[in-house]
Amino acid sequence: MMNQDKKRFYVPIEKWMKNELKEEVETLLLHTPIYGSEFINKELWIKFVEDFFEKPESGKEWAIWIMYSWQKWAKQLKSL
Repeated sequence: MMNQDKKRFYVPIEKWMKNELKEEVETLLLHTPIYGSEFINKELWIKFVEDFFEKPESGKEWAIWIMYSWQKWAKQLKSL
């Protein structure tokens, strides 16, 4: 085992967000007030998210995941 090549672990984030989590991601990132909106260009935010969903393999999956996680955290924090 020690002499074997490293194996990669693939996380299908793009697939999850475009399928199983699509409704939740779109709702949270496009239809919910943005936490930190005073520092964010809302038009660019919306365009970025829409591009992710419209373009296959946009390469934006990790950025969208971070945006989604950040907004999910903020929403949870506000409900406490």
